[in-house]
Amino acid sequence: MKERKKKNNNTQLVAKVLDSTNSRENRRAFLKPLL
Repeated sequence: MKERKKKNNNTQLVAKVLDSTNSRENRRAFLKPLL
């Protein structure tokens, strides 16, 4: 359960970063290492 909560927090953090990243180039640069 603890791990699950941590995973949810990470997902929310990523969503926050993506929301605050307006330029397409920055978003692509951020997502590239995740792929």
